[in-house]
Amino acid sequence: MLELNVDKDFFTLNKICIDFAIVIQRIKFMLIDIKLRRALKSSIFRLESQALEAGWQQFFDSQDSEDEIVISSVSSS
Repeated sequence: MLELNVDKDFFTLNKICIDFAIVIQRIKFMLIDIKLRRALKSSIFRLESQALEAGWQQFFDSQDSEDEIVISSVSSS
């Protein structure tokens, strides 16, 4: 009967260790997920910033070219 208790305690301890390992794995995956989300957010932010800069630059370039066209058409009239 003493051996049965030892086996039962060992089984309980083993189950606790397995449960603890599962919890650690879940925490590890959550941390990886958080890091990936942060990296993705910063990448998206950088891409949005670059797109906005390129868009504004294209807008200003188009405004400059329209001004030149208007000036040249006025001066030729």
